[in-house]
Amino acid sequence: MIRSAHRLVAGVALMVALAVPSRAQLFTNGSAQIPATGSYTEAVDFADIDGDGDWDAALADGGDLGTDQNRIWVNLGGQQGGSPGFYADVTAAQAPAISDHSRDIEFADIDGDGDPDLHASNESDILNQACRFWVNNGGIQGGAAGFYLDQTSTRWIGVGGAGSSVSPAALLPGGGFID
Repeated sequence: MIRSAHRLVAGVALMVALAVPSRAQLFTNGSAQIPATGSYTEAVDFADIDGDGDWDAALADGGDLGTDQNRIWVNLGGQQGGSPGFYADVTAAQAPAISDHSRDIEFADIDGDGDPDLHASNESDILNQACRFWVNNGGIQGGAAGFYLDQTSTRWIGVGGAGSSVSPAALLPGGGFID
């Protein structure tokens, strides 16, 4: 799987190229419809979070410009029955309510159950905060696919403890550390 993305300007992806084994998608300015939110988006990543065969999006918001909520946008094609490439903001219902200074966001299978979990990188020039691990509630969790749980505190195991290369003084509240 190949994913690449560029910054969002006025809420629309400038260029996003996606390739998966069975198909490829290319979104250019004007074809992918993610409405403007007034947030400053540092990064975007794509994955099929709900298992319906189309690409959904996660946006890292905030960065050096302030504290903000990362957003999840579901593609309205597929099981939603709408037009592919048009997105609905499902953040309030499907993401943990956490505001931070996110610089990057990446889909990864953190727990090895085959569905896309999220990692948000929250190091900024203004304020260092713990990076976040959001686990997709589908798969081995037994919940609805595409709904995320914040498992940051349980994923940073042993950091700052005996044998760790990170000193206890470098730990951040909520998990993670200053590198």
